[in-house]
Amino acid sequence: MNNYELYINGFLEEIQDIKSYVEYIENNFYTQYTNIEWEIETDEIKSLIDEFVFYSNDANVVKNNQEIINKVYIEIEKVIIDKKNFLENNPKLESPYSPSDYKILDEKQGLIEYLNPTYTDNSYQQHQTYLRNLKALELKKEIDDFPASAGHYLEFTEDDYERLIKHSAIYYHNEYIDSVEHDLNNLIDLQTLYRIFDYNNTINVYRQSFILVTTAFDAVIFDISRQIFKDNFFECMDKFNYEKNFKLKEIVAFGNFHNFRDSTIENALKGKYISDVLSVIYEYDKDIFIVDNVDVYEEVMEIISRRNIHIHKRGIVDQRYFEKSNGNKYEYSIGEYAFIDSNYYNNTYNLLRKLILNFNIE
Repeated sequence: MNNYELYINGFLEEIQDIKSYVEYIENNFYTQYTNIEWEIETDEIKSLIDEFVFYSNDANVVKNNQEIINKVYIEIEKVIIDKKNFLENNPKLESPYSPSDYKILDEKQGLIEYLNPTYTDNSYQQHQTYLRNLKALELKKEIDDFPASAGHYLEFTEDDYERLIKHSAIYYHNEYIDSVEHDLNNLIDLQTLYRIFDYNNTINVYRQSFILVTTAFDAVIFDISRQIFKDNFFECMDKFNYEKNFKLKEIVAFGNFHNFRDSTIENALKGKYISDVLSVIYEYDKDIFIVDNVDVYEEVMEIISRRNIHIHKRGIVDQRYFEKSNGNKYEYSIGEYAFIDSNYYNNTYNLLRKLILNFNIE
């Protein structure tokens, strides 16, 4: 295996790992996407869930999905705020009665469970109101007269039932608070998941993966370019904007041509960006940039420019973007956010994966 193959295979393996990561996150999102219906049971949420289209590369569908994600995110935020306010105004309570001190409160007796709101199909507020209005003597009579009790609870007094009612109100209040906290955590997790797929958000999975892929491309191009320049030293160095006159004594000091060549290449590469290196390679051999019978040089330069503004400008288009991308294919304006959606990421991945194979030129 030659050096070109080593560099290319290393790059392909790295971006395949990135692709697997994206697919894992996508599958996780698609699996959990509909869970929001269980957290927010409204007709609007159900309608939005039904409209979302999975696994589509159609630009209009991707755009519509983005709008749906934004709307769902807003609805989630509303519910999160409501739940946080509720929890802030309704802290957990401590019962004045301990089950170890009062037999009637022992779970084995089953009387706390008897007052479980799930058996009455009441809401939290309705159940709390029911317990506040419940009379201890009436509850005692109800339970004592219940055929299944078989006189098992006759030992408990009206005072015992008074404690049972008060303790149960606190018990089920705290249980409800636990459920609200659980729902809130689920909503926050879902909200984070939605943010990961919001291409206007800097943490979105496609933006982060795009940066990783292009960074790997940057590294492999510098590795491969060194090999190209070594193998084609005179043809390539003539195309560098690198002017230096060597004295005979300086050349002799290198000991051999290889040392002179390698040192000259490294000095020529100092301060150069990937766009500079690609322009030299393009001038040396334009055929390298033919992918599927199309010259993709300008498209690659746009990708590099977009990567740069995402790393250095948080994705905001500046004048340098236009200068380095050889035009304005996407019709951006200065100050506009150049987003990375699933289509742009996938196109970048596929293009660079195909292009790198052309560099196996030994």
